[in-house]
Amino acid sequence: MRNVSAFLALLILATPAVQAIEEPIDDRDVPVEIDFAACEPMQERVYVPFGSTTYQVVGPTDLGCLMRYGGEAENPSWDGFLDKTCVVPATVGRRLFRKTHINVDFSALDAYCTEIPRPAVPEVSP
Repeated sequence: MRNVSAFLALLILATPAVQAIEEPIDDRDVPVEIDFAACEPMQERVYVPFGSTTYQVVGPTDLGCLMRYGGEAENPSWDGFLDKTCVVPATVGRRLFRKTHINVDFSALDAYCTEIPRPAVPEVSP
């Protein structure tokens, strides 16, 4: 587990930050579909009635498909930080994730995910 944590830390540092996604998607009844076997890099922001979820499939690694996600519930000042990093085995294949009123429910991936703390911002002395 220690090697996996170190591996995830390196990948997070090497992965570019999520950029703003301009166009909202209004498909609340359509589940989010991700094919972990194909593991094609992509990024999407999904809007739901009381928030949004942004997810990013970074791409394949030796351990599985690297995915990051995060979101907000009624927080218009959310900065886009993706606080979950997952390495999902390719054997999981294609999965559908339902949308709730506050997020996309990725709880089926909990066994493959780690919560990443927000990097500390150094305080500036006056």
